[in-house]
Amino acid sequence: MESFRDLCFACFCILAFGSAAAVCEMVLPQAIIGASGCTWTTGVVAVFTCGPGLPGRAAEVLLNWPLLLVFAPVFTASGLVPPNGFLMLFVAGLDAILVLGVVHPFLVLARRASCRARAR
Repeated sequence: MESFRDLCFACFCILAFGSAAAVCEMVLPQAIIGASGCTWTTGVVAVFTCGPGLPGRAAEVLLNWPLLLVFAPVFTASGLVPPNGFLMLFVAGLDAILVLGVVHPFLVLARRASCRARAR
């Protein structure tokens, strides 16, 4: 049970990072674009695009993380089949992070309630 709580805490931290990144992207979009060297690309889905190579891809994942966390459950709930196995695993992983991150506060509350019950 302890390792499950640790996993939920890690997912909760990932969600917290995504929330903080989303707020920063909404409040300071031009500063982020200027500092990262990425561009805001609008199309079917608006995303950040960065240069080629590993640093550019890492920056894209970090900047697009809030959008990924929102689109993964929408993609799953819509019933669309991913075009390849990697994308299917990626979407399933994002869904798992979302579910486990949301479960973490309830685990904390349940643990506090059980500690209070034992103290009585």
